[in-house]
Amino acid sequence: MFQAKRVPDLELTPVWSGTRFQELVQYPVIVESWSKKDFGRGKRVWAMAFTEREQGVIEIWYAHFRRWHLSTGIPERVRCKLCDISLLQRACSFFARI
Repeated sequence: MFQAKRVPDLELTPVWSGTRFQELVQYPVIVESWSKKDFGRGKRVWAMAFTEREQGVIEIWYAHFRRWHLSTGIPERVRCKLCDISLLQRACSFFARI
């Protein structure tokens, strides 16, 4: 009988179509509101809402989002970890509120 071995560092990364990814993560909200997180109340709430690691992940994705939104358009396929999808959805909700 075949028994699968557990690999502790293995993480599956799904590949989404560009349109499906945009449905899951409304990244234009992040791009349009990005500068609000740098001043006053937005800065305080940003620091409370996300850990430094989460902020770093969002900043990395922001660079992609900005390029897609302002110049190239979303690619046909986007590879993104499931944990990053949920983080980016939280970020969209955050940026929609500030």
